[in-house]
Amino acid sequence: MLLESLYEFAQTVDELPSMGYGSAKVAGLIHLDGSENYVYEPLETSKKKGKKEVKVPGKYLEVPEIRRNGCLAKLISDTAEYIYEGGRKGYRDAYLQLLKDCWEATQEPSVKAVLDYCQNTPVKPDDIEVGDRIAFFWVDEGCLITDIPIIKQWWQERSQPNDAPISQCLVTGKQAKIAQKQAIQLKNIPGGNSSGASLISSYGDAFQSYGVKQASPISISADNDIHQVLNWMLANPERSLRIGDMAILLWGTTFGGKELADVEACQRYLKTPFSPDPKRSPLVNLLMLCGNAGRVSIREWQRQPEEKLRSSLSNWLGFQQIPGWNSFESYHYLSIYQLSRAPYRFDEKKILNRTVKALLNNALWGQPLPISLVQNVCERNRIEKGVTWSRAVFLNLYLQLYKDGQSTMELDRNHAMAFNFGRLLATYAKIQRAAQKCDLSKTNAAQAFGTAGMSPVTLALRLASNANNHLQVISRKSGGKLAHYFENQLAELNAAIAELLPLPSVFSIEQQAYFSMGYWSELHRKKTKDEQPEEAVSSTEPASLMDLLGEE
Repeated sequence: MLLESLYEFAQTVDELPSMGYGSAKVAGLIHLDGSENYVYEPLETSKKKGKKEVKVPGKYLEVPEIRRNGCLAKLISDTAEYIYEGGRKGYRDAYLQLLKDCWEATQEPSVKAVLDYCQNTPVKPDDIEVGDRIAFFWVDEGCLITDIPIIKQWWQERSQPNDAPISQCLVTGKQAKIAQKQAIQLKNIPGGNSSGASLISSYGDAFQSYGVKQASPISISADNDIHQVLNWMLANPERSLRIGDMAILLWGTTFGGKELADVEACQRYLKTPFSPDPKRSPLVNLLMLCGNAGRVSIREWQRQPEEKLRSSLSNWLGFQQIPGWNSFESYHYLSIYQLSRAPYRFDEKKILNRTVKALLNNALWGQPLPISLVQNVCERNRIEKGVTWSRAVFLNLYLQLYKDGQSTMELDRNHAMAFNFGRLLATYAKIQRAAQKCDLSKTNAAQAFGTAGMSPVTLALRLASNANNHLQVISRKSGGKLAHYFENQLAELNAAIAELLPLPSVFSIEQQAYFSMGYWSELHRKKTKDEQPEEAVSSTEPASLMDLLGEE
């Protein structure tokens, strides 16, 4: 169960805020010492922007938190609208009343100092904005007033409802006070409200049936731990990653958001020896969340052994090493984000969640990519009349033709036909480039990629005829050596295709993928010593595709 896994993980994290507290951005501290004097200290945080380090206003501190609608004050640390006059009706009165209740119950001098400050300074200072959250620092103790133990204990008891029913918690299995509403909301969820969104919402009337008033009884303490650890992961780049409209969380392993975003970090993770931690669960958890205003939608939750994670990641990196690997600066490992853009137009900003979900399951658990995404990649190849590095890697992750730069399997008849025809089209393009000294994308073969990759018979005879003309030009220019090399290559490919005839009138989606990989592989194939043009000799007249298919 997801909530049980989150609760177990929360017990291992020491950085989580206490009950009734949360991490919030505080604009400044007001230093009090019991006298009428005070000092306001604006807070700043260092943040990297490119290669520079800049200062941004505000700092995240652990302060009292409560889920509120309307006029509901937070203890001591709240926004200026509650602390000073001039805010909405009832806000300051609610804040002062909460302070008085805390003072009467604890008799803590620091709380009395905050009350005196509010009475002596009713008007907001000019250097504080209405929406700024303010915290108070007690000079005598050298800490935030809200961190003083007696105040913390009082707030924790105050924030728990006295009339909460007692029942068995679904998460812990123990009898405890049951949360009526989630006290903490999840923040930093793409698509969610800036104020936060709820993970569980079964307290509505729609869930009350058959006389059941509490559809999902979860104790207040378990509810707090689950939401605190989720917010902690969402704010921690080591544990979370955002791609498109989805937040991705990982726990149960040292592998996290940093490794998902940076392939070099992923390689370092795989190089570290695996040793199970007895304090951690042996299962790795992957959680994908999307926001919908005030609600959180769970897109995927997976639990798998870490050994499977390491094996799948190793294979995933190996399948990215296709022909052309490291031949250019851009031909290197691709991250999940870079691969998720492959099925779509380059300038398209929208990344579909199903694409990210499929790529994550493929990388982390070895699940095959769906054929619908392969169809999108092939369609982009046809529209753009060629294959890019990211799309070639994407197709190989599905086909698994190459691993660590080596061919991995024997192709069946239908797949071999498409693969060799892709190689043949690439050879036609290379022949015209050599004959006319033009860019590869300007050749007839490259311009015909979209049609040939789907209906191979349509342009086969015309392209074969053009290749013969270009070979004659090459023969005159280079003395015949380069022409003989291309003739031998054509003879090899035509012989391979002859064994697989007839050509299908239309390639299936899988055949289109093999065709694209054949085209890419031929363009980036490393020539062996025996294949060098200066040593190639034509011993027999090569059979052309025109001879195999017959002239019209």
